[in-house]
Amino acid sequence: QKFSIHAHCNQAYKRQYIIDNYIATDNYNKLARECQTTTRYVYKVIKEHVEGKMVKNKSSVWFL
Repeated sequence: QKFSIHAHCNQAYKRQYIIDNYIATDNYNKLARECQTTTRYVYKVIKEHVEGKMVKNKSSVWFL
């Protein structure tokens, strides 16, 4: 049987990993490689975290 995993199912975990590890690494490129995402996405997550924006998840609301 075949099954598929949605491409963005781990997005919440990636966001949290970026936030948790940004201070330790302070390197957008390294975090992008570790999370298999783009440098722009890492920058966006950090920017939202610093600005304290609200991020909506499908099932709940998260404050970064």
